[in-house]
Amino acid sequence: MRYGVEHARGRGHTAKAGGGDPGIPLETVAGNEPPRLKRYLFSWREILAELGVPNIREWRNRVRRANKQFEGPISLPPKGGQPFVERNGLIEWWNELKEKHEKQLQESERQRKEEQANLEARYQYGRDAVVFPGISGSEKRRRKDGKAWRS
Repeated sequence: MRYGVEHARGRGHTAKAGGGDPGIPLETVAGNEPPRLKRYLFSWREILAELGVPNIREWRNRVRRANKQFEGPISLPPKGGQPFVERNGLIEWWNELKEKHEKQLQESERQRKEEQANLEARYQYGRDAVVFPGISGSEKRRRKDGKAWRS
């Protein structure tokens, strides 16, 4: 079973590992339980069925956008190809999507507040200029008719 040894000898046989007791089963010698096979999904039909959503263009686009926006596990090929993903990784990512979305909303709200604070901290510099030290910049002067000054 493991490393092809048991297959060559047939079921129920034991293997001698490193000079050990020939009566010890192969699984015991190897230590842990046999490795589990990963299940891969090779098409949108399989991916959407695993997520429990309909296989229509709208849902494919939703899953594709979420995969891109929230760093999903689906590998998208060039145009015309089929996506590829490991099943367990897809399910874990899908179940954590709400937390990732909320975290992204909190981060964008924090950035908006920070930008607003930087724009509120300003002072006059000279007769016409306004300086924003938080962003190391200044306000652009405009003419009364809305066009930019020519310098």
